[in-house]
Formats: sequence, C-alpha cells, structure tokens
Amino acid sequence: MKKLKKKCFNEDGFAFPLVFLAIILVTILGLGLLVVSTNTLKISKHEREDQSIFYIAEAGINYEKAILLEKANEAYQSAKEKYNSLPIKEKTYENFKDLYEKNITILMDQVLASEPTIFNNFEKQLGKIPIAEVTLQDSKKSLRYSISSVGYYEESPSQKRELKQTIDFILDIEKTTNNNDDDNINTFTPEFAVQTKGDITLTGSATINGNVATDIGIISLDGGSSITGTVGAHSGNFRYPSWMGNLNEKLTHSSSYPGTTILSPFPEKKMQQLSQIPTPPNKEISNSKGNKTLIINNGNFLADNWLTNNYILQLTEDTHFKQFKVDENNTLIINVGETDKNLYIEDLNILQGEIKIIGTGKLNIYINNTFYLKGSLNKNGNANQINLFYNGSSSITIANETQTAASLYSKQADLTFTNGVGITGNIYTGANKVTFNGGTNTNSQHIVAPNASVTLNRGAKIKGAIICDNLKADGGTSVTFTESTINPPSSGHTVIGDANNLIKENELLEQ
Repeated sequence: MKKLKKKCFNEDGFAFPLVFLAIILVTILGLGLLVVSTNTLKISKHEREDQSIFYIAEAGINYEKAILLEKANEAYQSAKEKYNSLPIKEKTYENFKDLYEKNITILMDQVLASEPTIFNNFEKQLGKIPIAEVTLQDSKKSLRYSISSVGYYEESPSQKRELKQTIDFILDIEKTTNNNDDDNINTFTPEFAVQTKGDITLTGSATINGNVATDIGIISLDGGSSITGTVGAHSGNFRYPSWMGNLNEKLTHSSSYPGTTILSPFPEKKMQQLSQIPTPPNKEISNSKGNKTLIINNGNFLADNWLTNNYILQLTEDTHFKQFKVDENNTLIINVGETDKNLYIEDLNILQGEIKIIGTGKLNIYINNTFYLKGSLNKNGNANQINLFYNGSSSITIANETQTAASLYSKQADLTFTNGVGITGNIYTGANKVTFNGGTNTNSQHIVAPNASVTLNRGAKIKGAIICDNLKADGGTSVTFTESTINPPSSGHTVIGDANNLIKENELLEQ
C-alpha cells in the first residue's frame, strides 16, 4: 500500500508534458501570427495596388479633362477672334455665346471616339506598368460630355477600377459694355438717294436728285416729277413719261434691298438698367429777392417758370427723371462734361423752350413713355453729340418750326415732321409710317425706316438718303442725295474679356 501511495504522489517527469504542451501552444500561436501577418501583408499589398489602380483611373480622367480644357480655350479664342471682326451692332453676348458653342461642337466632334484611348505613358508603379483606358462620349445633353476611365496594371489586367465624370462647357468670362462706340453701328452705306423694297411713286413735280432703286416694287413718275440719276429696276417695273428720253440711259439692275438688317437693335436692356437708377433728391433754387422753386421735385425735373430760365443742369453721372419738363420759353443748359452721359426719362415734355448742350461728352437720352418736343434741341450744335431713343408706341409729331440737331431712334412709333421743322441728324425707326410735310427741311440725314411707308408732301425737302418699304412724294418735294456726316446712335456693345472658367466638373463616380 505504501508503495502504491508513493507511486501515486510521485512528481518525477510531470514537468515534461507541461513543457511539451507549452511548446505546442507557442508553436500554434506563432504559426497563427505568421499566417495573420502574411495575410495582412497580402491584404495591404492588394489595397495598395487597388488604391494605385484608382489613382491610375483618376489620372486618365484628369488627362482627358486637360484635353477638354485645351479645346475650350481653343474654341474661346477662335470665337473671340471672330466676334471682334463683327460689325458693332452684332457684338452682343448672345452672339459670342453662339460662336463659342458652335466652336465647341465642331472641336468635340473631332475627338469623340467609340473606342477607348489607351494611356500607357505613366511611370512604373510597384514595378508594374500602369494602364488607363479612357472613353469620351457625348452625354446627349447640350455641351455636356462624359469621361470614363478604366485603370489597371498591364501585368494584372483583371484587377481594375472604373471611374466616370461628366464635364460641362460653360462661359464664366469677363465682359463689359462699351457705350463709347467710335465706329459706325450701322455699317451699311446708302448707294441711292432712295432705296425701297416696294413702290416709289412721284407726282406733282416731286424730284429725286440722285440714284434710286427698288427691290420688287414699281417706280412711277407723273405730273412733272423726275429722277436725275440711274434707276435700279427691271424694265417692266418702271413707268416713266416720254419726255424722260431713252429708258436704257437710266435703267440699271437694282441692288439687293438690305431690309431690317441695317436697323441696329433697340437698346431695351440699356433702358431697363437705367430705369433702376434712383431719381435725384429734391433741389430748390432761388434768386436774390428770395423767390424760390423746386427744380427737382419728387423725381421730376421742372424748368417751367421764370425762376428756372437759364438753369444749368450738371450731369456728373447717368441720371433718371420721371418727368422732364421745359416750358414758358425757358432756356435749359445741360452740361455733360468731358465724358458720355446717359439720361433716362419716363416722360419728355418740351412744351416750349430751348435746350443747349455744353461740354465735350455725348448725351444719350432714353425716353420710355411720352415724347413731346416743341422749340429747339441743340440748335446749331453738333448732331453727333445727342442721340434720342424712344421706346413708346404713341405717335410722335414734331412741328411748328422746331429745330433739332440730334439723331432719333424710335423703336415703333410713327413719326410726323411738319410746319417748318428743321432737322439735322439721322432717323432710325421700326415704325410703319414716316411723314415729312409743310416745309420740313433736313440736312445730311439718313432716314432708315425699312418697315415704313415714307410720305413727302407740301414742299418737304430732304438732303441725305432714304431707305424704306415704299415712298410717295408730291407737291414740289425733293430728295437730294448727300453723304451723311452724322454717326448712327449706339447703344453700346459687349466687350469680351478674359475667361475665368470654361468647364464645370461634375461629381466623380466609381462604376
């Protein structure tokens, strides 16, 4: 029994299995750590390669974006060059935008391809050759193009990532308005004393001293009327009296009627901008005896009593008045200074008075609702210094020996000049009727009324040129061709500056 007990409690050799088990455990742990470390390295390597492939695909996107930006700049510079060669009346932002977008479409059609472009000129990464397959497509939305790029390594093409991004061509550019055009906004120079689309009818000793032409109308002379120059009409469209002699000595082929293309755009946007200018504050004037009156009252300019005679209106900036009134035979002096000024008037009422202009700048007067002029405006002055723009539809009658030296652009209102009116300055209008009668005299004037029937009667005499839809003249009237010395009114043109941004990058997505 004692021997058995001794054997049971004998600890000799017990440490061996414990050590053995510990060695096995450490070995297992070591192998586990080795496997984990190996897998971690493999995962890390894969992630690093996968991230590198992402950057390869992104580099393909960026490479294509650089090409698109180059195309945008090329389209922009080409459009700008073409735009700068346009006549001033066509220099609008809308026309530049149209030129730019057309250039983009043409250039992009040259680079669009159904097959991807292979970019393999990257530096080696991780000892491998990066590849990007880039495809450029039209997204079917105006000026939007889609770039897709697949990145991978040449040695392992199955491991790849694909990115996609859309690019919009835009126009974020610097642009300004030039209101000081020295060039002629109307580049058309009349070749004829009278040029019409329709009929030219002369009766009652009416005379045209110069060449005439009609596009599709009939030229008819009767009652001692005459044309001293050549006649641009087909033989079937010319009715002449026998005393004019041989038809072939006068008849030529007509030049093409220029139509509404010679009428510069009416400056509606400019008028809208000026209408937003606040009216000036009230201003009181007084004389030495203490008599006083408001020359500016609630936005109205009122030179309509004896205290306001010979008042000098100093224009230091663009100005807005509600009503602009001159009456009681007052003389008003407007000083424009050395720079051009714009004066926006809701209602112009020169009931009886004289307006003189001093200074070297040009004055553009924009009239929105009412236009009434009796007296004189810039009489004996430089007609190139004043331009009148009338936006209203009510007919204008200038009468009673009114004298003006200014160009007038009436958007749509019919015009009548009568009873001894004297006009120096061009007339531009989209009206349907223009009438000169009662001793009206004009000098060096171009009348551009492509939609209008122009009537001359009761001794009206025009020195200049007329372009209209049709002409009727009688009663000792005359048109004598002269070159105009008056520049057409200009509403300014858009000056295109530098480009700030020409492309817009949308969200980068992974497919």
